[in-house]
Amino acid sequence: MDHIKAHRLKDALDSGDAERITAAQALFWDKANWMPMSKPCHDKKTARLDGGFGNRKGGA
Repeated sequence: MDHIKAHRLKDALDSGDAERITAAQALFWDKANWMPMSKPCHDKKTARLDGGFGNRKGGA
């Protein structure tokens, strides 16, 4: 399972901003924002967008 729009919950939690945390949690749990995805596809997408496996963060 993945999210259509990134929730950035960890960033919100790290910020300590209560409004940002609430918004991120709402986006995290919003079923309309969920996208079924296989594990291999999820890992590739995460690596591409979050900079894993030597990729630059935010790459296409």
